[in-house]
Amino acid sequence: MKVRTYLSRAASIVLLLTGTGASLYCTASVQADPSAPRYVFYFIGDGMGLAQASAAEVYLSAIKGTIDFEKLNLSRLPVQSIMTTFSQSNFITCSSASGTALATGHKTSNGTVSMDSEHKTDYKSIATRALENKMKVGIITSVSLDHATPAVFYAHEYRRSAYYEIGLSLANSGFHFFGGGGFLRNEGEKAGDIRVVDAAARKGYRVVNTVRDFQALKPGVDKVVAINPVLTGGESLPYAIDDKGDGISLAQFTSKAIELLYGRQGFFIMVEGGKIDWACHANDAAAVVKEVLAFDEAIGVAMEFYKKHPDETLIVVMADHETGGMSLGMDGMDEKRAYGLLQYQKCSISAFTGKITDYKEKGLDSLLTFEDILDTVQYYYGLGNADLPLNEVEMIYLNEAYNQTLGHPGEITAGVQNMYGEDDPLAVTCTRILNRKAGIGWTTSNHTALPVPVRAIGNGQEMFMGYLDNTNIPIKVMQKMGWIR
Repeated sequence: MKVRTYLSRAASIVLLLTGTGASLYCTASVQADPSAPRYVFYFIGDGMGLAQASAAEVYLSAIKGTIDFEKLNLSRLPVQSIMTTFSQSNFITCSSASGTALATGHKTSNGTVSMDSEHKTDYKSIATRALENKMKVGIITSVSLDHATPAVFYAHEYRRSAYYEIGLSLANSGFHFFGGGGFLRNEGEKAGDIRVVDAAARKGYRVVNTVRDFQALKPGVDKVVAINPVLTGGESLPYAIDDKGDGISLAQFTSKAIELLYGRQGFFIMVEGGKIDWACHANDAAAVVKEVLAFDEAIGVAMEFYKKHPDETLIVVMADHETGGMSLGMDGMDEKRAYGLLQYQKCSISAFTGKITDYKEKGLDSLLTFEDILDTVQYYYGLGNADLPLNEVEMIYLNEAYNQTLGHPGEITAGVQNMYGEDDPLAVTCTRILNRKAGIGWTTSNHTALPVPVRAIGNGQEMFMGYLDNTNIPIKVMQKMGWIR
């Protein structure tokens, strides 16, 4: 992409040349559509392609015993279209580059947070423009608040791993509500560096990390950083499949943001289902389904708000990219009932890895026989029960994984690495066997170049019809709001 800037007395004109053609818009303030939406919801299902949402829908139908697609909230939105996700540097994007496109309308290189690929120019996000136009702004995610997707809305960094600097940008953003995970780098590297949460407090943010304090938040509290009291790896919310109900859900964060930000000035709220992507990196189909359902519950909260304010609300649901090359259907599956078999999995692959690690730390690895492990596998995955009998080949795979994991005490066993962790060979094998029986296929543990769905409802929904690029999304909204020409 090349960026050329032309100055005139009227405005600054930015010409974006992308692989999908040129887009020309003016950054000066222009007359807004008098009927422009006052309340804008931006939902980003990280890694959520068509297959991920469809997997949740066929799962819901299968456990009811029907052959159908049990439509999610997102599938009930009247506009259903598609968009490309490539970055300036790669056909296969990363979350910071795709997030930058969705937040600013600009392509950039993988690894970059709301800057040009040469790291010389900051790109202003739709959230910042909302703030400048006196709207309240909320940023919500199921991963850490300094992760790539939330970061692109308030930070500018040449590397997405600059978590401490990103956290300080959050504190200085002026946005009104942050909710979700914690901070990957709360502490600076230099002596005397202020902690991110303390920097936020100095800027007037009320930082809460208990359910009680979260529930006590009432309208009138101007600036909030709400951190889930229960955090797992990567300072993220627990996977929905592992959630014990003792924390705050994505839907609850969304509901609270609406409660605090609602008013005549309007609001812009971005909600990211970040762990859909993580579950896809691990090729954990059951966890993917539960993450999509948790994300869709948050969309349901916004849709209830829309019903009360249909002429003033716009909801856009999208993904930054697809992860995993997920498919519904593979050789050997029971085509009439396979997808419902995912209900037997009781925890995520990472949680099962944690249980195996706990066995080792307690010195139980030398005591657990293969038969003991088969009982454990049946309990957590259903493998070996009447609905999920194990064949000879699967038993061989499980035995090999057992030997790798627990069969030789004292040896160091390498796990199977994915983007957001290292999973135990036994956990990986159990997950792969269940995936196959349930008819869920994967082509990769990384992102793909597949186009992804865009869905919309409300004031301005017609803007999202057709075959789009990710840069089109924020540009259309900002033009509708009158923030750019």
